[in-house]
Amino acid sequence: MREGPTGAGTGAPERSRRFVSNVLWNWLGTAVSLFIGFVLSPYLILKLGADGYGVWAITFSLVEYYWFFDLGFRSATVKFVAHYSATGDVRNVRAVISTALVYSTIASVVVLGVVFALVAYVQRFFQVSASLRGSFQTLIILITLNWCLGLVFNVFNACLEAVQHFEYSTKAFPLSRPACAPSVGRWRCIWATSW
Repeated sequence: MREGPTGAGTGAPERSRRFVSNVLWNWLGTAVSLFIGFVLSPYLILKLGADGYGVWAITFSLVEYYWFFDLGFRSATVKFVAHYSATGDVRNVRAVISTALVYSTIASVVVLGVVFALVAYVQRFFQVSASLRGSFQTLIILITLNWCLGLVFNVFNACLEAVQHFEYSTKAFPLSRPACAPSVGRWRCIWATSW
């Protein structure tokens, strides 16, 4: 057996088992996401109708552009936390995490503030019908708030990735999707019945 960088070759079976476990959890997460997508999409079209579903789709498309505000901080967090963890430099690991958290928090507050200020103008740009305008504004604000929280908490996921503890994030993803789907479905139903 080939020895690892520490000189001990005894960790190879554990690493192999962990690798296979992570891959299986990752596949499970993908399968759960696909299943939820195939089940919820027809339900949404049925409940919201063509116009409502169009508003729903354009809102999520808009929010995806927010990821430009990440500016590579997630990738940099992964790289530098991995580097400083490997060298045992705990002080710089903490500095990188703190910097990423501060930036993510500031970016989230700025994005949320801009969305609150401009949400009324966005609906005019996309020519949302008068009957859907209030729901459109509410939806943009809620999804933006969700994105802002995701940006901040994504720092912790980047740290787990940096120290190669994929087992936590890969297990959390498929387990959280079924828990989120009913609440997302409830919000969609509430939104659908509000207009």
